[in-house]
Amino acid sequence: MRENNNNVLLIFAIIVAIVSAAAFFVILNLNKAILLAPATGEEGTARVEIIQNARVNITYDLINFSSGYINPGTGALILDSNGTDTPYANWLNINNNPITLPDKGFVIENIGNVNLDLDVQLETAINTWLPPGPSTSPANLSYKVSNCDTTIPVVATDAYCGYIGSAPGDVPDTDPSCTFNIGSTARIYAPIAQPTQPINQTCNTFFFQDTRDEIRLDLRLDLPQDILPTAGPVNNRVILDIDAV
Repeated sequence: MRENNNNVLLIFAIIVAIVSAAAFFVILNLNKAILLAPATGEEGTARVEIIQNARVNITYDLINFSSGYINPGTGALILDSNGTDTPYANWLNINNNPITLPDKGFVIENIGNVNLDLDVQLETAINTWLPPGPSTSPANLSYKVSNCDTTIPVVATDAYCGYIGSAPGDVPDTDPSCTFNIGSTARIYAPIAQPTQPINQTCNTFFFQDTRDEIRLDLRLDLPQDILPTAGPVNNRVILDIDAV
């Protein structure tokens, strides 16, 4: 009887071992099937958004016409930020000596990533900034634009917004999309808009490319002979209005 029981247990153990081995084989092969299965078309995504940045930087932001008076009897006086670095014979300082104005205009750079429409306007009316004297001739402020992104000197005859050149005598860019003082292709001073006037459209397309992303804006101040004295230095801000184009 014990021998029969042992035989039964042995047969049962063999059957269990066979079943376990079969199960392991199935599981092993199932794992292989899972590991070796081809891709089912899943995919990943890379995403980025470049945000528009319309911005300028004024690397030189002060035009200083200095403190002085007009030499009596010499008539009206014109002061120009695009100067010659020579003394103004009739613009005298407190010691009655001629004043030399540096060749310094506003230097404006497009540091954004889009082309800009650049307009300018005064913050304070001329007659409020510099009250006129007894005559009917008020002071006047004008502006002009030239290009800085070249190796040539920046003077009135060199260049303007949109110009790329390398030597004196190069032909300026006459592309109408970037004109100089709208309505004129000459490099001349134009009256700057006062607060109650429409703004001056200075440059239709102020480029952001490194080769032409910098311009210079000069000012000319016309003073009548009888201009009234001011209570110390007085400032007037030139407002730059920019829009992406």
